[in-house]
Amino acid sequence: MQLNNFITARQAPVWVGHLKELLADEPAGKHTLAELSGILQIHPVHLSRDFSKYFNCTMGEYIRKLRVERSFALLADDDLSLTDIAFACGFADQSHFLRSFKQFGGSNPSAYRKLLLRAC
Repeated sequence: MQLNNFITARQAPVWVGHLKELLADEPAGKHTLAELSGILQIHPVHLSRDFSKYFNCTMGEYIRKLRVERSFALLADDDLSLTDIAFACGFADQSHFLRSFKQFGGSNPSAYRKLLLRAC
């Protein structure tokens, strides 16, 4: 097998790019597997099974990562409480936000906010 054919065979299907756009446009949305598979016109089992092949994580982990990334910008606003930011980013509650932030951000949101405010 030639290298060009191997690379072409390994390229992601069109639905992967479309899904990435859908999730990035609305990370706080309450997306369901059925809803996303309907939009993408692929079977839910196929989406669930193949998601990690192209994103290197589960769909839940990917969505939480997008939500944490969105929270970075909101933490710069000192008028917003951590609870407000958690809900704005689509987390069920502040404790879920704190656990996810620490997992993906490496520290807690309060410490990150203090660093941001010192820099300004």
